[in-house]
Amino acid sequence: MKGYIKLRKKALEILNTKMSKKYAYHGIHHTLDVLKVSNQYIRREKIAPPEAKLLRVGVLMHDLGFTESYIDHELQSVKIAEGLMSEFNFSKKDKTIVQGLILAT
Repeated sequence: MKGYIKLRKKALEILNTKMSKKYAYHGIHHTLDVLKVSNQYIRREKIAPPEAKLLRVGVLMHDLGFTESYIDHELQSVKIAEGLMSEFNFSKKDKTIVQGLILAT
């Protein structure tokens, strides 16, 4: 799964520059906190590297929709994730998995 590092950098850049400051809870700090907890979970549960990366991608993407709209932000997050994952050559299967992770939040 190539492109994870570039995708991570891009997602964090979007959160850092486009997220409204009016959201006290949702922002780059929240995403980084969730990523930290996810990494602990990945280690504790011994999740295999391919699945672990998809979980991390889902975490990075789950609130990107707030940069577009508070209403139905999960659907916006899915659209943004689709575009970014296409840009970094993720497979259709990987996109479907991440879409499910985002919609489950």
